[in-house]
Amino acid sequence: MSYMVYCIFSDSKMPGRETGLGVGGQPVFLLSKNGLGAAFSDLPPSDFTPDIPRILSYQKIVESFNNEHTVIPMRYGCKFEQESEIVQFLEKHHQQYNALIGELAGHLEMGIRLLREKEEDQGLEDSFLASVCLDGIPPLSDPGRAYLSKRKEYYDQEKRFSQENRILTEKFRVEFAGLFTKWKAETSVSHLPLLSLYFLVPRGFVEPFRKVFRHLRSEKGLKILLSGPWPPYNFALFEPDQGQ
Repeated sequence: MSYMVYCIFSDSKMPGRETGLGVGGQPVFLLSKNGLGAAFSDLPPSDFTPDIPRILSYQKIVESFNNEHTVIPMRYGCKFEQESEIVQFLEKHHQQYNALIGELAGHLEMGIRLLREKEEDQGLEDSFLASVCLDGIPPLSDPGRAYLSKRKEYYDQEKRFSQENRILTEKFRVEFAGLFTKWKAETSVSHLPLLSLYFLVPRGFVEPFRKVFRHLRSEKGLKILLSGPWPPYNFALFEPDQGQ
């Protein structure tokens, strides 16, 4: 029998042995070791490759624990072959996980996505890609020159997006100053000028955080979306492979 672990948390307020249904409708069980608790279930007998229903089931379990505990979400599909291996895992890494729980205690994650839409930005990457043949050789018409021009234009745009993202990131850090303890930024790998920001926010500061967001959303030229509060998915930095 194989098992999936959903999250790790402090076992100071350990709930009952079984709680809810997880991925594939499997019951979720709990165990504890060295001050840590782990929520886990049997792996579904069929394929558990991530899809929307399975991810939502996983997320529902993690969030249910996050309501009353400081949780460290595990990556979807974190797999152990035996229940005893989960116990050994908690025993081996209890110092690191207890320290991380101490850092995350009393905090939630808030996410912001920014999408800037400007007419001159649309289709530039497609135009660049269209200027290259399937074998990577520039089209025969006006050989080389048009290709190099599009390539320069494309990378100039990438550089500009990077500069704008740094400016926007700093703007949001200043606007939310005092309402978060940690933050992270991610940029889109697609052609869209997308910036994602994640903030680790004390539970009591969620409403003030939302208030600042509503003020920022009213500014012209910014398309922004707020999500959360969530478990600290982007701040669970210590996640060793279970075989280590």
